[in-house]
Amino acid sequence: MPGLGETSTSRQALRDSNATFSRTVGEGVAAGALLGGLLGYVVTGKVRGGLVGGMLGAVAGGVAGNYVAQKQASAASREEAQAAILADLKAKNVEAQRVLNAARVVVDEDLRKMAGLRKDLADGHITQKEFNQQMQRVQRDKKLLDEAVQNTDEQIAFFEDTVKSMEERGLESGDSEASREVAEMRSKRKALLDLGEAYTFADGAP
Repeated sequence: MPGLGETSTSRQALRDSNATFSRTVGEGVAAGALLGGLLGYVVTGKVRGGLVGGMLGAVAGGVAGNYVAQKQASAASREEAQAAILADLKAKNVEAQRVLNAARVVVDEDLRKMAGLRKDLADGHITQKEFNQQMQRVQRDKKLLDEAVQNTDEQIAFFEDTVKSMEERGLESGDSEASREVAEMRSKRKALLDLGEAYTFADGAP
């Protein structure tokens, strides 16, 4: 059986789901703007109008705003654009749930292992050094959980901007389904934070 913090199935599942979830649907829009800038530079030789212009275009317009504009331009109708954006948001919520499920398994394993280690230390079955080494592995797991929270924050920020851009373009208004999906993602963030609080630290070590 893998030791605490080693590459177990549960930890690999958390790493993999975290890596997938960390990618925003707006990355392709920003990359497209950068590519457009590079092409402009190659063709015209004008740095300011090409490379820099393309990069700043993505920033100035906002990645979320450009993402919504792209969806709207490629859709045949308002409803089709809404559906396409909502599908992306729902897919990210599914990914967020996978991260949360994997995190729950890892935290449960860690808590049971930590309790066993503390008992072994108290009973004299392991040394303080061995205890500390095992607890350092727990800290690495906690960092994975912190990364999951950070990734969720970034996804929430992106989709909040997306909903705002949709409202500005008349694609959404009020308590929309997209807004409810963002609220659902916030609830998953809260669940991840609650899991993180399950770790207890004393004297600089878990």
